Formats: sequence, structure tokens, C-alpha cells
Amino acid sequence: MPLYPLSYGGAARESYPVASRAFTAGTMGRPTPSVASRGSIGGAMRATPLPDLILYERDGCHLCDQTRELVTALLARRAATGLAVPSLVRRDIDTDPGWQRAFFETIPVLELGGRRLELAIGLAKVGAFLDAELPAAGWGRALVDLTTEAP
Repeated sequence: MPLYPLSYGGAARESYPVASRAFTAGTMGRPTPSVASRGSIGGAMRATPLPDLILYERDGCHLCDQTRELVTALLARRAATGLAVPSLVRRDIDTDPGWQRAFFETIPVLELGGRRLELAIGLAKVGAFLDAELPAAGWGRALVDLTTEAP
């Protein structure tokens, strides 16, 4: 039987060497873990810790207070849906001259996993940032519930 390049879909899968029994020939002849060796995907995701969610703020900043309350509510809603929640770390910019220079005009600032959101105000803006940065099957549902809930 002639063998053709995989890009033509003609090669027999059994013609490729398999490194061990834990692997089977996958797409394009590359080994992929078999179902038995993969384990729980959800368990692996839960085992990976999330980076801290940092809120740069200062005393007397009403926008910072509003953002802190909003983030706390969003994280609580996320936890209620069974999703992993990062720790909220509050940083007062007045305690560090570098933070004050960097963030004085743009607080409140959220930072997660190396990405920053300046002037982090409002459900749409903060929710979109967290939605983009946090792994989240069903996270959007938590945002919808928060907007439709009676005060």
C-alpha cells in the first residue's frame, strides 16, 4: 500500500511510531495523550493558582471605593458559580512614590497577570477586563446576574 503525505490524508496511522502506550497517533501523525492518561481537565485547571488581582487606590478616592465594591461583588458572584477566584490585593499609591507617580492620574487601576486597566470604573469596563483575563466557562452569566439583581 503506497503511503502519501499526511497533508493529503493518505498515510496509515499505524505506520507512525508511538512513544508509549499512553499515547495514540493523533491529527497529522503527532502523538496526543490518550483519554486514560489525560485525567481530569477541570482538575488541572483548578490546581493552577490564579494571579492576584491588584487594585491600586488611595484614601479619599470615591471612584476607588466604587471599583473595590464592584470587584468584590463580581468575585463573590464568580465564587458562587464555582469558578476560581483570584485574591484581591489593595495597594495604596500614597505608600510608594513609584506607584504615586505611575497611577495618580489614572486610579483606580486593576492589574491581573501583567495586564492593567486604568480608570477601572463601571460594570461594563471592569467586567470586560475580568472576563478577558480570567479563565471562565460561564463567567458571563455571573455578570448578567449581577446587573439584573435588585439592589
